Amino acid sequence: MDQLITKEMIQEDYAKGWIKLVTSETEYAPNNIDVINLHLDTGEIMCGIGEYSFYFAGHEGEGCSAKEYIENVGDEEILKEIYDTLDGFRKTPDVYENEYLYYYWYLKEHLKG
Repeated sequence: MDQLITKEMIQEDYAKGWIKLVTSETEYAPNNIDVINLHLDTGEIMCGIGEYSFYFAGHEGEGCSAKEYIENVGDEEILKEIYDTLDGFRKTPDVYENEYLYYYWYLKEHLKG
């Protein structure tokens, strides 16, 4: 797979609000924009990119809201966890290739804007 999601792509798209932390009720972008999220009902923190979301927070994310997670963990660790999860998708293309490519093209498109 030639497409590669970089740490820089994640950092820039997160700062612009294109990557969000999502729970069952709300989405939180780093700039504290709060919007209703209708596509999740798990109650667990996920990383939302475009129309899709994935788990990434591990045990640290259990039992707290996305806003609490952002405040307690910090952006540097959050970005590392998101990158590590996406890199894991890249390394298992037989399972995650289409999902990984969706995230890649979504992030790349929004970097242009």
